[in-house]
Amino acid sequence: MASVLSSEAQKMVKDEIFQKILSEKENLPTVSMLDFAGQLAYYACHQIYVTPKAFFILVLDMTKKFEDVVDREKDNQEGSIFSVWTYKDYLKFWITSIKTFGGSKAPLFIIVTHTEGTSAEEIEKYFEDFWNAVPDEDRDWLSESLNDRDYAVGLVELNDETKTKLESIKKSIVELFTEETNTKIQIPSSWALMEQLLYEGGWKVLSLDEIRRLNSSLPDEYQIKNDEEMSSFLKCFHDNGILLYFQDEKLREHAVLDIQWFAKAFSKIIADKNHINRDCKTRLIKEWKSFNKTGELKDKVVNALWKEEPLYLKHKSEIMSYMEKLQMLVPLESSGAVSEGDMSWYVPCMNKKQFLANFCEDKWECSSILCYRFTSFAMFVFYRLVAYCMGFLRWNVSTDEDHEGSLCLYQTAAVFDHNEHTVVVGICNDDIQLQVLRIRPLAIYKEVTNEIGDSIQNAIKKLTETFIGTNIFHKGFKCQNIICNEKDISFSLESELSKIKAEETQCKCQLQKKHVINIQRTLGFWEKRKLGDSSSQMASAQGLEGRSRFAKLGMATNDVLNKAYRDILESEIPPCYIENKVNTLSTKKRGDLKLNPDQENLLKKANISGYKDFDISLTYKMIRNICSTIPKPTKGMWGKEPAAVDITVGDDIERIRLIRNSLTAHVSSASTSQSEFDDTWSVMSDICQRLETFTGKTYLDDLKYIQKLTIKEEDEKAIIEKVKMESDSEMLKSMMSDIKEIKSAVLQPKNMDPT
Repeated sequence: MASVLSSEAQKMVKDEIFQKILSEKENLPTVSMLDFAGQLAYYACHQIYVTPKAFFILVLDMTKKFEDVVDREKDNQEGSIFSVWTYKDYLKFWITSIKTFGGSKAPLFIIVTHTEGTSAEEIEKYFEDFWNAVPDEDRDWLSESLNDRDYAVGLVELNDETKTKLESIKKSIVELFTEETNTKIQIPSSWALMEQLLYEGGWKVLSLDEIRRLNSSLPDEYQIKNDEEMSSFLKCFHDNGILLYFQDEKLREHAVLDIQWFAKAFSKIIADKNHINRDCKTRLIKEWKSFNKTGELKDKVVNALWKEEPLYLKHKSEIMSYMEKLQMLVPLESSGAVSEGDMSWYVPCMNKKQFLANFCEDKWECSSILCYRFTSFAMFVFYRLVAYCMGFLRWNVSTDEDHEGSLCLYQTAAVFDHNEHTVVVGICNDDIQLQVLRIRPLAIYKEVTNEIGDSIQNAIKKLTETFIGTNIFHKGFKCQNIICNEKDISFSLESELSKIKAEETQCKCQLQKKHVINIQRTLGFWEKRKLGDSSSQMASAQGLEGRSRFAKLGMATNDVLNKAYRDILESEIPPCYIENKVNTLSTKKRGDLKLNPDQENLLKKANISGYKDFDISLTYKMIRNICSTIPKPTKGMWGKEPAAVDITVGDDIERIRLIRNSLTAHVSSASTSQSEFDDTWSVMSDICQRLETFTGKTYLDDLKYIQKLTIKEEDEKAIIEKVKMESDSEMLKSMMSDIKEIKSAVLQPKNMDPT
């Protein structure tokens, strides 16, 4: 192989590539285009090449109506979660895919096909239906991403009109790459030469040694200089979706050079019954049907599916290793030595086995249900999470003795045995759920649930690290003890439960009689605290780390969020006008403000000092009662807690108030757990990002500075003391205001009856 490769490389350099590149008068860009396979399960591998350094072409069939349900037999969807999806659902899915993996600034083309025999009015009506099908929250960015790059073509006959439209599309792509910087990659000339060598060679997979030999065939001045630079070259092209290369011990000796070829290998594995070859339809029909139902893939089925593609079989070991790395599949463990022909894998996206709702019967002692609510792609994260638990975490899959020892792997759940506990990882709608069980009378050890919870959270963060945007998921809990129960629509945010001082709180669940949630029990399984601890304080992290986190939240609230508050107020009312604005209020509205003497003095000083001394409480009162042009909360009323999807300026104003109130409520312990800190900081970051757009000021930089700051102990005490003083002061002012109202009511003379 080495001698043939070397001679081929030399010939390419002399006759084609080297002279071609060096003789170019202009540094012309190249465009790599990839075609997505149609199978639904194939969407699990979007992570491979949907990157911000890309543009996207969304192709729509005009003969399909958006409200129609897609043919259930198409693309192996029958029996899957997609069986009730309409074309509108798929449109939303693809739009979300582009926004999540490519970013909100990803350039986009819309091409409508099958226009033969249709009028201009019918095409216009289709585009109208298209925009009606686009979710409201995506319409603005989609319009910006499209930038009028929408086309309608008929491709049955390649007539002059079609040719003209295709040329227009090509021209638009050229213009995009001439103007857009988002899709360009700046690389050294030696890297460009090596890329061209690899591309022109037509190789699918090469070892690192083979790539080194190709590099050494170049003149010295055009070689990649060392292994470190070679690694950087491969990583750069991997990060931009051009090839696959990981530095893991099992993978770093090979690179997959053709991603489309690699993805096609996966599409052949997950092919539906209409696209498998003769071997799988005849002699291996039982094995293939079993795989199509359970996701358990035998080696001989892989060989049959790839029979017509010798290169897949030649590089099977490398391909499977890369698919395992990307959590597209995972090897199934077997006792004893296993020969290559006896190997098998689990492909989560192919599993159609139903998970029984009565799995958690009375015999089980159950933990609370930890829940991660996703804004999108929960199912595909779940597929990868199951593979991650099996492969990376090495959790043992439970077996069902009532069904011939079959693996407890299902379409919507996976059951594991870990540290003498049973772990259920499941999905229901957009929620990835986690529950730990033990057969009674054995008790659940909180040390085990702590470790399991941390492992799952770390896994989810890792699996979503390529997602673009914020609020990818929210952490919370379900009130019932039945995991993957579609009737259980309850969901309580962890950050909200952690702030409640009482041991119990009313559940928001609407499907059963009113009942309470035991906060201790719900949170205790997943936090490092005693399950039987009667303390109602949820911020349980102790010592210097907990105090430091609390202090950072205090700094961020007082220095950053309060600054944003003041900027919002000043955007409508300059400080020199605020006192007069308050004085012109009616007696009733002025009374509703409930200003104390200190706040009255600050209003008078605002003409000179501005708003710099306004605290959150005073600024909130001004915004709520005086400002008229500031966007109101989504619910239309001030003082209400916004939902996670509510993101007006008014909603963020309420969030800042709630964060500040939560901080003062925890001042007695002055300590914050890592999980609560992470959740609160994430909310703060989202708020700052949105308010920067509204005010034109910067807040995120200050927030990031505080997050990285190492706070001295004396500074921590000063910050905590300031929060405590604000808490005490606010309580005292509230008490004095209430006393004043009571005295006024008591001393008010009664109206005398004239009779």
